[in-house]
Amino acid sequence: MKKLALLFIILIFYLYNAYSQINDPISYGLNAAIKAGVSVVETPIGRQNGLSINQYPDINLSLFIPITETSPLGTITDLGLNNYSYLIKDYATGKKYANSFSYIGLSQSLFFKGITFGFGINFPISYDIDGASQNLENVNTIIDLKFGYNYTIYKDESAKFTIFIKAYYQLNGNFSDFTKNDPFKALIPEVTGYPINNSHTPRIAAISIGFAYYFLNQTEND
Repeated sequence: MKKLALLFIILIFYLYNAYSQINDPISYGLNAAIKAGVSVVETPIGRQNGLSINQYPDINLSLFIPITETSPLGTITDLGLNNYSYLIKDYATGKKYANSFSYIGLSQSLFFKGITFGFGINFPISYDIDGASQNLENVNTIIDLKFGYNYTIYKDESAKFTIFIKAYYQLNGNFSDFTKNDPFKALIPEVTGYPINNSHTPRIAAISIGFAYYFLNQTEND
């Protein structure tokens, strides 16, 4: 038992030293990603959800701030262009419609050993169906939850290059008062006896793959 306890203490000491003095300094840079999404809400009768790849990449300015100097723990703040999309299929005709949203987004995430978890707020700036611009009056500001993993490909004293994968989930629907403001009311009318209501408001889950380039601010180590 004493040997096991000693081994455990040695292991803890080793891990502490392995991760000590490895945290990045304050870093700033740019990230970009391709995202695909699908609405996870049950559709009205006669419609079917489908996967859609965004027309445009997400592009964000990014700031990393370390919380401690001796462990890989910090926060990441992103500000930029965020996009979401989903597909709706007319079950009767088979025709598919791509819904694409663009937002100015601000997000805050906790970073630990490459793993990120956080929230974002996204303000709509455009919405289209198959490339045809739509009115933004009934498009909601979106709060989303995000979870990801970052892997460093290259790093030196001044910069680092990482790739990442992220999963997203919208905590609120894309439209206000969907019963009244369903954008597909004319394209795919409701089936008699199965009225469209607010429980059908689309809410998107998405996944993205991208890269980030950070400049490392070494002044605090001087």
